[in-house]
Amino acid sequence: MTVYRKKIVLPSLIFAFALGGCIKEDNSNCPPPSQGLRLEYSYVLNTDYKCRLVDDVKSLRAYIFDQETKILTKIVDLTPEEIARKWVDVELPVGEYSITTWGSSAADVTAGGEYRGGEMAERTGSSTIAEVKVNDTTVDEFRMVLDTVPVDSENSKFYPGDVMPTQKVVNNELFSAFATGVKVEPDKLNVAQFQMIKNTELVHLKVSGLEHLEGRTTRAGEEISAPFVSMTANNERYTFDNTLDAHSRDVSYGTLHSTVDGTEASMDVRSQRFEIKHFARGSVQLHVKNGTTGDDVLLRPLDILNDVILKARNAQGQLIWPDQASIDRVNEFTIEVRFYETTPHGPLALSVFVEGFEVINTDVIIDRP
Repeated sequence: MTVYRKKIVLPSLIFAFALGGCIKEDNSNCPPPSQGLRLEYSYVLNTDYKCRLVDDVKSLRAYIFDQETKILTKIVDLTPEEIARKWVDVELPVGEYSITTWGSSAADVTAGGEYRGGEMAERTGSSTIAEVKVNDTTVDEFRMVLDTVPVDSENSKFYPGDVMPTQKVVNNELFSAFATGVKVEPDKLNVAQFQMIKNTELVHLKVSGLEHLEGRTTRAGEEISAPFVSMTANNERYTFDNTLDAHSRDVSYGTLHSTVDGTEASMDVRSQRFEIKHFARGSVQLHVKNGTTGDDVLLRPLDILNDVILKARNAQGQLIWPDQASIDRVNEFTIEVRFYETTPHGPLALSVFVEGFEVINTDVIIDRP
């Protein structure tokens, strides 16, 4: 049996087959064959290496598009009972379909307003998103959007330039899967199987040694005061096939929990997925900013994926997360950034650790002692 799979995990192998019965010896409990589709779901790309769909995914919504016209034909929200049994039957006309399914760890796919399925009302715009409509929205227009809000005026000074990022605290996990070329044939109930992937990442972040930044000057000659830490990424919206949209906006991710004092900042932040193929454009950036001006203290922000996760090696020197699938399995990452003086009151250095393994140790060019 061939499985519809998320393309980033394994190559998509797409076909459908007719159900002749649930159990060869006894099919009395099976639904009678009818024209349509049975959508089956699993979630095995996790640290347990077993299906955790029922444990982790509390809501699922399928958007079904006619592959010939590209128009949205139907939206299907699975009930808790259907998620528990991991499948739902959908009546559809004969034809070929493209299906994208999104899920959440919340009881509603939108997670109480964190996400929404929508369409690009302006193909060249970067912000306008209209509500998705059956018999109107096309597969090319569809987007799954993190429903952000503009950065408040109090914090706008920390983002110099013409384009202000949006902001959002992400409380719930997002899941995704898609398939194309799904056939509905006369008088048959065909099956399409979807393996969900997690589309969010939880980061436990600690930045220590902030006291070593106080009173120093930046390369621009500004005195550093009350330094603070933030995470941003250009990954606010995704297309039908979970590809990062070219018009995605910058997001300043709010903290789920945080403690800050003069020496250390600790925070839990959930962001969108860490994607290897998009790290140059949609990567999650760690900023250490000057509290008075909002300027970055470091020469450039730390790229959490490219600078940290993809460079992490275990005690044997092997890459801990060598590919996308190994990253997708991780529930959460623990990252620590340490500023320290190489000599008393001397030049600063920076060390970065992920899951206890050091991945960066470099001088920090801020000022001359």
